[in-house]
Amino acid sequence: MSPLPEGLLERLKNRQAILVAGLGCSSLAGFPGWTELGKRMSERISDEADKKAVRKLLRHGQLAAAVALCRELVAEDAVAEVLRDAFPPSTAVPESLQALAQAPWRGVVTTAFDNLWASALAGDAELSGRTVLAGKAASLDSGHGRFLLQIFRNWSREPAKLWLGFTVLLTAHHFINYAQVVAGQLEAHCRSVGQTETAAGVEVDAPDWFGQPEAL
Repeated sequence: MSPLPEGLLERLKNRQAILVAGLGCSSLAGFPGWTELGKRMSERISDEADKKAVRKLLRHGQLAAAVALCRELVAEDAVAEVLRDAFPPSTAVPESLQALAQAPWRGVVTTAFDNLWASALAGDAELSGRTVLAGKAASLDSGHGRFLLQIFRNWSREPAKLWLGFTVLLTAHHFINYAQVVAGQLEAHCRSVGQTETAAGVEVDAPDWFGQPEAL
């Protein structure tokens, strides 16, 4: 039997599940999480008292407060440099993440700063023309098939938006509201095409994702 919840299995089989992935998945490739990023940003703070204040917030798990303080103390170009060092463009995709990408998700939404999901899904012909950044999300309303939505993939070209991204992601209330809006839009899109796309048209590795065939 599959360890996945029955409801999720059913939605996967019907292409109704969307995966939202962040830095937790990126850590599989050895990339830093939010706390480590906060520590690296704090190294760019010259005043020792301010640096200790950020570190104290991080130790107590107050990520949003730590980022808010860094916003006042760390220049945007310094943050961009931290991210460039933390997330090099050419990184091998871990086997576990590659396997997760092969599940029959309706789509993948990533809030990470790396290109792991784009690399993991590079061989999927269904994603041709349906790998977009946040600014082009509305383009997914037209067409069919899987998609990859990369919320902050273009941070290096628009460093001024870095702090907004950090605030949205690390403040739970705002992130939940943001995710609900995105999920609602994507759900409406999935429903509009769900009548024509069924599990019969999806290639699924049954032993890996749905248990033994007789358990389906």
